[in-house]
Amino acid sequence: MAQPLTVAEVDQAMSDLPRVLVGVEQEYKWRVDPREFLGTAQPSPQALERVLPLPGGASVASRFRHAMSSIYFDDDWYLAAHGLALKAQINPGQFRNICWLAAKQTISWAGGCRDSLEISERIPPEDIHTELTRRATLPLRHLDGQCRRPVSYEAYATTTQVRHKVHLHIASGTLFQATFDVATTRLLGGSGATTTETWLEIESTSSELRPRAELDAWARQLTQAIGREPDQESKPQYAAALAGWAP
Repeated sequence: MAQPLTVAEVDQAMSDLPRVLVGVEQEYKWRVDPREFLGTAQPSPQALERVLPLPGGASVASRFRHAMSSIYFDDDWYLAAHGLALKAQINPGQFRNICWLAAKQTISWAGGCRDSLEISERIPPEDIHTELTRRATLPLRHLDGQCRRPVSYEAYATTTQVRHKVHLHIASGTLFQATFDVATTRLLGGSGATTTETWLEIESTSSELRPRAELDAWARQLTQAIGREPDQESKPQYAAALAGWAP
């Protein structure tokens, strides 16, 4: 059995990769009960693969599990109210030096699908608050361009997610992914209350028309299997509502 990578090996592997990522995402999600959907209270990529209806002509490319945490920021709920979000994504264990500052902009909700733009920049985790003050990273410069007033970012919640993923090759050659998330949100600056939700998500990062049609068709399959329409609230908005934002 291969030995896990060390922190130094992960740092070396990341050193030659881009520090800035800009992409699009199309995503559907449903809040589901693991016993009802997976047939077990213990989610896993294998359990997800067993019950997941696949798009026509699709095949499983890979499956894995990982954990990550996000710190959400806002200013008097201005971002939440305008379809914007800012988070710092941090990782445990040998990935602990990998931290992303990420801005996400909802472009539209179309039939339950969230179309969004995501801009991420890798920063040292100890520099999160410094970067929020300097505002030199691309995610923050993008948000500054979208906001119509000065914004002072304050952390309002953290969400730790254990993500169980299945990657699929679909008929058009695009890679889709399905994720079963166990997400625990803790509010900051107040009661410290926590809540745990479980979500099924499917997504694509292609901007081409055929993969989008295939994603929409797959979402219809899942809506029928689950028995209800997709949720139309982003996870940062869900966390903001828990912390007091009133849409």
